[in-house]
Amino acid sequence: MAKKDIKEKLKGIITLAFGVETEKENQEGKANLAGIGPEATDAYAKAALDEGLELKKEFSDVRVIKTWFTNNDHFVCDICRPLNGVNVEVEKPFIGGDGKEYDRPSACPDCRCWIKSSTDILGETELQNVPISQ
Repeated sequence: MAKKDIKEKLKGIITLAFGVETEKENQEGKANLAGIGPEATDAYAKAALDEGLELKKEFSDVRVIKTWFTNNDHFVCDICRPLNGVNVEVEKPFIGGDGKEYDRPSACPDCRCWIKSSTDILGETELQNVPISQ
């Protein structure tokens, strides 16, 4: 990695750790920190969703849920912020802060969110109230 690239990546990490002064710096810090782009977020989230759907197929009598996670920092957008820690059944969508349905991240252009699929054998996990899609 070139010295310039290392310097830019460090600038992004420092910006994330210590905050930013302007929206421009905010966006630059986010882009520098991510480094790999939204494609990686999307691919990881798709794999996690596919894993949950396979789990549901294999154990059809067990409730399988997915949980949305954010980095819970000042870079998280208004779409994703209310989704942090939200659980839904694996086949159902999440409802973002914009009122739209999302099966998985990425919900915004600079999304750094992820989901985790898991079983809820006892059915004790509180789920987000999701309207039935037409």
